[in-house]
Amino acid sequence: LGIILMIPIILFATTFTVDINGGQDFTSIQNAIYAASWNGDRIIVYPGTYCESVNYLEKNLVIGSLEMTTGNESYIGQTIIDGENQRRCVNIFNITEGAVLEGFTIKNGLFYSGWGISASGINVGSTNHLIIKNCHIYHNMGYNMGVGGVKIEASDDITLSGLSIHDNRSNACAGL
Repeated sequence: LGIILMIPIILFATTFTVDINGGQDFTSIQNAIYAASWNGDRIIVYPGTYCESVNYLEKNLVIGSLEMTTGNESYIGQTIIDGENQRRCVNIFNITEGAVLEGFTIKNGLFYSGWGISASGINVGSTNHLIIKNCHIYHNMGYNMGVGGVKIEASDDITLSGLSIHDNRSNACAGL
């Protein structure tokens, strides 16, 4: 008789850290997203102004400032995703297993829509089980049907909590 030994394979989510000053794994949020896998990896972002467009790339990620790990709300204002009035700030599409965005200031996003409606602050579509928590979303601008703050389309089970959405502009919809 042969004995089959089954060894369970345990998959652990990886935690990546981002510090614009170079003291952690990455200096940009997007580069940490490129390195992350599909299954619940965590990206912890240290204070700073990240002038970039963050795209989840259809990955089920947990992305948060130090507010997420410490509960210290002062990190929200210190950890900024800034579109520099040139680009969208955050894009979350085709998430099926759940994702999180927590503890950021999202500002100065810009989106000019040639067709359809999209958002310059946080743009969400075809996503299930998403949590956006404790974020300040302001000074985002949408032109020609672009939404200024947050747009959620064709998505289920989206939880929004602790958000401050103000001073966004658009000719379509400026807030949520």
